[in-house]
Amino acid sequence: MKALLILLLIVNMHNYSLKGFSLLGGFFAGCLLSACGPSDGLSPEEVALLRAEEGASTAPGDSAAVGAEQPGGADLMPGLTPLPGDANPGDAADSGGVGTPTTTPTGSSGAGQFGQEIQGGSTASGFEIIDLTIGDDKYLVQANPWRSGTSQTLSVGQGKVFSIDSLSTSAPDPYQVMTFPSVYKGVAQGRQRSEGSNLPKAISELTTIPTGMKTNTSAINFGGNATYDVYFTYDENYSGGGSPDIYLMVWFSSNAMNPLISGGDYSCSGQPPTHLDACTDQGSLTVGGKTFHRFYGATGSSPVISYVAETPMDEWEFDLKNFIDDATANNYVDSSMYLQSVQGGFEVISGGVGLTMEDFYVTIN
Repeated sequence: MKALLILLLIVNMHNYSLKGFSLLGGFFAGCLLSACGPSDGLSPEEVALLRAEEGASTAPGDSAAVGAEQPGGADLMPGLTPLPGDANPGDAADSGGVGTPTTTPTGSSGAGQFGQEIQGGSTASGFEIIDLTIGDDKYLVQANPWRSGTSQTLSVGQGKVFSIDSLSTSAPDPYQVMTFPSVYKGVAQGRQRSEGSNLPKAISELTTIPTGMKTNTSAINFGGNATYDVYFTYDENYSGGGSPDIYLMVWFSSNAMNPLISGGDYSCSGQPPTHLDACTDQGSLTVGGKTFHRFYGATGSSPVISYVAETPMDEWEFDLKNFIDDATANNYVDSSMYLQSVQGGFEVISGGVGLTMEDFYVTIN
């Protein structure tokens, strides 16, 4: 009997040790993943929900936080002011962006959709539109030289979305984009609509827009940016070819160029805006732990709201609707508008050969 009691005691101690190791290991694993912050023990989604329930909000021009950290036809294109120098005086617009952005939990991030099979493609020069299939979805790649005298060759498909094989211009100009090659769903400058895009769609009907873009910009010496370009119109029946009613841009990185801004003082002093809070008076937005500074201005008759990453990045997967929600909350975008297209590409002022869109996807829900 005594031997049996000793045996049971040993077994219980063994089980307790195993459970203690599992709990302790889980604690340390959680600390490694979350850096043992003040929200230890809560998932990112729970943290975001708690912040939302606290009713956090920001005044116009202040910062707003969304979500929690996740792993890993004008000569001047919409959304930019090339450098050197201050903002182009001709791009000044009346100040806009009034309202109070609201902190909301992150929706579907779409993380994990990189690496789908890419089918189709060819070589493009001049203005051409090429069909491409990524995973099960249909996309269009738009080889889009803008500046007069620009010569460009793209290779599309063949294990990547597209890359710039050659690019030159007979009329260099630090204040004009040479080209904006992009991949997109919906309809854009070329008037050709991608198949099965679920666009156009009213902003009020959008739920989530998981998307991701992967580039090699940090490895290429060029003047320009890597950016999303998103079209909104009041008319559901927009057919492309002309300017939308407003552009929304999400800049991953920029070299030697700044976004458009409204009229008033401009304090970037010839530097890219990615690390300077003082470049804009429109405040900032945090999505998935990443800070984006808002810039607002106009190109021709259409305004542009640009979100510029404070820390440059080559790739990211996120929910685009977080930016659309912020833009509507601040009255940059009218909630009665329709989403017409989502594009990802490079606005190039100089250099650019070798720039590659390695991966891209977007789903409109």
